[in-house]
Amino acid sequence: MAAKQIAFTKPLSFKFEGNMFKNAITLGDVDNDSLNELVVGNDRGELAIFKGENPSPVRLATGIGLVSCIVVGDIANLSRNVLLVITSCGSCWIFDFLHNAIRETDERVELRAVHCQKLPANIKMALVGDISGDGVVELVVALTDRIVRTYKWWDSGVFVAGFPQGKLIAQNKWELSDQIGGIALNSGDGLQTLLVSQPGGACCTLNPPTASSSDLEVDENMPALLNKMSIELESSESSSCFNSNIQTEICGDVEVEEQGGMQQLLSNPYNRDSKSLPYDSTSSPGYVLCTADGLVMLVKDRKILWKCNVRHQILSLSQLLLPCRGKTDSTSSGSCSDPFTDEHDRDSLGESDESVCLDARMSPSLLKPTAVKSVPAMKAMPSTPSKLAIPIPNSKPKRLSNKKKYGQKLATKIVACSQDGTTSILNVRDGRCSQFLFHDNVCCCTSGFYGYQGMQTPCIVYIGYSDNIFLYHDVNSELKDKPKLMDELKSNLLYVEGLRQLGIEVDDREQVRLLNRYLMYGYDPPYEL
Repeated sequence: MAAKQIAFTKPLSFKFEGNMFKNAITLGDVDNDSLNELVVGNDRGELAIFKGENPSPVRLATGIGLVSCIVVGDIANLSRNVLLVITSCGSCWIFDFLHNAIRETDERVELRAVHCQKLPANIKMALVGDISGDGVVELVVALTDRIVRTYKWWDSGVFVAGFPQGKLIAQNKWELSDQIGGIALNSGDGLQTLLVSQPGGACCTLNPPTASSSDLEVDENMPALLNKMSIELESSESSSCFNSNIQTEICGDVEVEEQGGMQQLLSNPYNRDSKSLPYDSTSSPGYVLCTADGLVMLVKDRKILWKCNVRHQILSLSQLLLPCRGKTDSTSSGSCSDPFTDEHDRDSLGESDESVCLDARMSPSLLKPTAVKSVPAMKAMPSTPSKLAIPIPNSKPKRLSNKKKYGQKLATKIVACSQDGTTSILNVRDGRCSQFLFHDNVCCCTSGFYGYQGMQTPCIVYIGYSDNIFLYHDVNSELKDKPKLMDELKSNLLYVEGLRQLGIEVDDREQVRLLNRYLMYGYDPPYEL
């Protein structure tokens, strides 16, 4: 069955000239005010920050070089976010907004970096997270020459304008056999697993070194250390059913919901375009792989839960969280309403179709960054390359679900965008797809939360080749289920009374369907009227 076509009609438009790499865009809370900003960089060495409905950038940096990737996170372990920008030549710039609060009404202000250093050239993507389990956030970068590196911030103990003086120190390095399509983190119970996608729908797990408290330093030439830093192939059906040379993207930390009625959904003929497998929920999340020719898969515990061919090429892959309708408190037991999967378990009466957004003032967990809790600053520089210091993992914390993290239940969608603007939005529950056609060719696309009218609002961002950025903030209302005819008729007292006079129970779906068929299309009545 063809994908459901939807239309987003309420974009915010921002003016920003220049060409951009697909990873030179991000949505993040750079100023730690609990509302995300949009950060983009171009090939002219310009970095712009957009906030709220202001069409012009409120902060702008120039002369930093060709921006290849942007990340927002607690890279300096200060319990607050900073902005990190990496250029194609390897220049790494860090911007701190502790004393530079951003307001939507601000005029354009020049940005000044608090730190700059050289990293290897040709870095094409980056992310931040605690992959070693020591409670310290690290920077993970992927290079065009098939290499993945990690860096950790070394703090000298001297603070200037609230930011510690120091530098990023190289920690780990992996070299893979094929080109890297994407990197992602999966947050399990204890550690964040580092995943790297490889051509042909394959995926590898990169294992950082770990050691016991009696083994603090290990010579990097020892075979034992090489084993601890191994590259583990995530073997599944995906690695053997595709062209081995096709590009593969990855999106990690995808929360798989508990499915009580999965078997019933699998028997639905509407689902014949997606090959689904029954599964249940555990604390470990899954991840999504997609190939450049349009095949999308949800993988969990090395098993493919479903596959869906979106029938268009894929340029970028991202995750979108949508607030559910109804009660959002922790005691609510209702299931999450979804436009693609709730035909069998949806309460059809009395539901509102109003858009729901995350209100930062109502969700205390949004007031602080969700980065890993930092530890006191290191007093000594990490070991030199001849001796590699092995961190001691702390006790394993329990992974928080999206509901506990954001204060309400969220539905997870996967956004797959092609270069011609065709965008597929897939439901994580079973891979059912809805499509939106952007009006222009796309050079980069992302999705997430954006601070709009004082709330954290789900959105999809497109950057084309017309020097304009379009941010669609009405995705939540457009992806919601629309009222069904039967639901409307059941709430009509005259219709229910007419059924009673005909001797038809309102819950007898087959008899009601035959009656409606006669009333709307003039077919022979199922009985004498």
